[in-house]
Amino acid sequence: MSWPELERLVADAEASQEMRQTLRQCRSPQDLLLAARRQGYRVTRIDLQNAWLEHQQCPEAAIHHALAGIAAGAEIQMLIAD
Repeated sequence: MSWPELERLVADAEASQEMRQTLRQCRSPQDLLLAARRQGYRVTRIDLQNAWLEHQQCPEAAIHHALAGIAAGAEIQMLIAD
């Protein structure tokens, strides 16, 4: 499980405008994963799916809002389709 990596990615993106801009260019969950991996984060598709599911159970979940903000172009609903 690489959930801590996802949390680190979100925290780093919140702190770095350059990283946010890079991640906002992602147009799919796959793009987001590739961009994160290129920057050294070991985030998985399952992590993104779990974040999406967590949001479905608790819409106020901070991790989802951060992901939505840094990857505005990606469709969150696509996370559960593979």
